[in-house]
Amino acid sequence: MKKPSTQLKAILLIANYPALKPVVLPLIDTETETIFFEDLSYGSLSGGIKTAVTWIYCIWTDELPPREWGWRDPFEGFGVMDAELQKLILKAMAYRHGGFL
Repeated sequence: MKKPSTQLKAILLIANYPALKPVVLPLIDTETETIFFEDLSYGSLSGGIKTAVTWIYCIWTDELPPREWGWRDPFEGFGVMDAELQKLILKAMAYRHGGFL
């Protein structure tokens, strides 16, 4: 098994948050480093979880999700997430872009 990329480690940091585990972890293939966002029922998620998934997509792709997903603006929705999830998002962004955990 190859060592996961920094980008994947950043995503897994967020994806292991308890409320996100059942939503995001099944979409991640760690062997191929693929996230199957198209399999996500994005519209049915709560505000904070939807925002976190938007952040995961943004960190993974360096762009916003497709408009037709009905995504939540990651900056506007940041305040809806609880403090622990906010910290994980910030840590993941820093790690993804060269910071340390």
